[in-house]
Amino acid sequence: MASKKGKKAESIPFRLTILFVVVFILFLLLIIKLGSIQIFHGDEDTNATQENILYSILQ
Repeated sequence: MASKKGKKAESIPFRLTILFVVVFILFLLLIIKLGSIQIFHGDEDTNATQENILYSILQ
């Protein structure tokens, strides 16, 4: 009976480690995606923002 508890207690940290790795990878992918959007489409977004500000002031 003690061996079952020992095995179960060891599997919980392993599962948590897997969960943390998966969450870390997902956050890393999110940061990479947001960075690529900022780098490749940042000028378009800046221009659109400037046009919106100018339109709001002129109205």
